[in-house]
Amino acid sequence: MRVKILLYAILIVAIITGCASPQATNEAPSPTTAPTEAPPSTTDITIDGDPSDWERYPVSIADPAGDSTGNVDVKSIRTFINDRFLYLLVEVEGEIGSYVQLDVDFNPGADGWPEFMANAYPNNQDFVPHVARIENQQFNHLQNTTGEVAQGEAFELRFPLDLFGETLITRIQVRVMDGECCESKWVVVDHTEPTQVALVNETDVSQAAAHEPIATPTSAPPVTNVTIDGNTSDWADYLINITDPAGDQASGMADLIEARYFVNDQYLYLLFRIENMEAWDDMAIVGLVGGKGGQLNIRPNKHVNFGYFGESSIDLAVMMEIGEIVEVKIALDQFPAKFEEIHIVSLYNHSKSGNDPVDDSQNGQVKPLKAVKEFEPAPLPGFAPEPAPTRVEFAAQDGHALVGYFYPSWKEDAPVVLLVHQYGLPQNNWLDYGLVDWLQNWNPSGEALGLFPAMPADQSFAVFTLDLRGFGESGPAIPNNVSDEEFNVWGANWVLDIRAAVEQVKSMPGVDASRIAVIGANNGADASVAACEDCLGVLALSAGSYAGLDTKTNAEKLDAEGKVIWCFSTENSQGTDVATCSSISGAHYKWINFTGDGRGMQLIRDDKAPEGIGQNILDFLATVFGFE
Repeated sequence: MRVKILLYAILIVAIITGCASPQATNEAPSPTTAPTEAPPSTTDITIDGDPSDWERYPVSIADPAGDSTGNVDVKSIRTFINDRFLYLLVEVEGEIGSYVQLDVDFNPGADGWPEFMANAYPNNQDFVPHVARIENQQFNHLQNTTGEVAQGEAFELRFPLDLFGETLITRIQVRVMDGECCESKWVVVDHTEPTQVALVNETDVSQAAAHEPIATPTSAPPVTNVTIDGNTSDWADYLINITDPAGDQASGMADLIEARYFVNDQYLYLLFRIENMEAWDDMAIVGLVGGKGGQLNIRPNKHVNFGYFGESSIDLAVMMEIGEIVEVKIALDQFPAKFEEIHIVSLYNHSKSGNDPVDDSQNGQVKPLKAVKEFEPAPLPGFAPEPAPTRVEFAAQDGHALVGYFYPSWKEDAPVVLLVHQYGLPQNNWLDYGLVDWLQNWNPSGEALGLFPAMPADQSFAVFTLDLRGFGESGPAIPNNVSDEEFNVWGANWVLDIRAAVEQVKSMPGVDASRIAVIGANNGADASVAACEDCLGVLALSAGSYAGLDTKTNAEKLDAEGKVIWCFSTENSQGTDVATCSSISGAHYKWINFTGDGRGMQLIRDDKAPEGIGQNILDFLATVFGFE
């Protein structure tokens, strides 16, 4: 390795009066985003080694402490592109010797060779960063092209975008070399992994340094402006990649018509146009070519996985919507390899086909997977692939093992809604009825979700569900024919389960442990009211004072503590919910008695849901958490 580094160094000296040595890596780039807060319209960074004017630009990648083999240890880098320049801040620890050199690889490849490379001696103000284009592992110095560098508390560098011509710089990698120039002791002592370059919508107002060539301001690279909403209108600029004959399927069956796809700097975008969309009930298969052949499986329930032929598949986090078309967006860093072509798109469905799925395939020539020179725009709040839920094992105070699922919010310090099921309907029903997705509000559309009204675009709740003991994954099951006294013991233990769940919620990532509300159904509602010690409020769906729990007394106690307690019942319910809900009083208490006969979780089931139930749940949340 030393010999290889030395050969590279000698080659660079001959070309650009500096030294460099690419270091191969197969690691996927770490995605980064532009500043999380809306930036001002201008970039006002002075290249002076002072990082104080970088505070609002997030760290692009942190480098492990203590991994340097020399005197200089890279801590982190920050990087972004505005309308004219690529900016880079490198923060280090250690002594900067006479032969410390920074190498910057632009668009590093899997083989370790970048498209461009720059190097600079930060402690030599007379030596400016020069840039070379790498072609066929040869360094071609770009004449009269330089950047700026300064050393102080940190290293700062700035490069005009004109240096790179038509090439879109999307990733960079930084190395530090130290020792004695051009001898065997001069080696790479630390390096970062490749990281994404953020694109910011800012205009540069800095004055060019004396040594910087005067350049006409360049336009910022275009951004991809496709919203994953099931609508084709924003695909007008993207060509149809494949077509499939209409009517080549049996009448009433899903029929693949066309597909479009492309990749930008971060994502794979896919569009499928399907006739008789409602009949699509199996999956779409996309065959990817590059290295080993891979297969992408896309299902109508938005479950997407990927695998190499003959190997097990991995689940992918995606953004996907089905409307007039099917739209899918997948982060490239989830794939284990780079793909260059799509060789088949197939649509499978069982409808009217018996037991074997029917294949409607475009099976023609291999189609290139076009890479467009576009940046992924900085995401709006909540617009990102929805992460999978986390299965959580925890225990009640008496040691009983419990299982819950955590569904994260896209907001930091998010409020939490704990969902407590009723007798006989374990926790997965909350998901089936759509309440979990609505509460999380990933990729806000501003539209209603079934019986639930549009969630405000800036609202997103973390959700925690659990199986009470005796149900689902928190078994064993409750025995048949238990006595009233035995059932009351179960009721008291359910209170312990919910208190344990509240404590578990406080430790989950990204939540505000001081803002927890509970929605419980039927016996789960009674136990929730009894367990609400560290919550802000409870919505009781058909509380009936079941299993020996005195919901009137418990609710009025919470009301006296200033907590919000609402109770929903129905006029024709066959249970004791009307009697219980009507008996409670308090300054913070509200009872709504809907028409109908639904009880508990039936209140959010399509066939039993009373009119306005979704809006009233939203009103409860707004009252508890204080939003409009």
